[in-house]
Amino acid sequence: MKQATMTADEIKKVSQRSHLETTLGHMMILAKFPPFEAEYKFCPERQWRFDFANLEYKVAVEVEGGVWHHGRHQRPMGFIGDAEKYNMASSLGWLVIRLTQIDIEGGWKTKTRQKNKVKYKERVYCHISALDTIKKALKAKGWVE
Repeated sequence: MKQATMTADEIKKVSQRSHLETTLGHMMILAKFPPFEAEYKFCPERQWRFDFANLEYKVAVEVEGGVWHHGRHQRPMGFIGDAEKYNMASSLGWLVIRLTQIDIEGGWKTKTRQKNKVKYKERVYCHISALDTIKKALKAKGWVE
């Protein structure tokens, strides 16, 4: 079982990125996952990059920022572009994990629940699920802790 961490150059590359990407990069180091490369260009014909990519298991992690601020990923052309990118990644054998701020930092979100055939909305606290999701993806691709 190969345990690796990011190099100093990779940490520097991560630290020049968004707060969420930096946080996730450090979390993955502490989780002792197999190595992930930051800003990996996965498609030679396009300039597409993954926020993080494990080349051995072909697991990619994308941090979807701007969810609450209607960022690029939420606008029609950005959403369409992301769909094209993720479809190409899948066709090349990549398993792509898409994470939001709540996945990385935890937080409150609204869930629809049902009791006695009556639907209602409830605010619930969500734990940090990013590492669990990444671990499951790696295991699905053959990684053994």
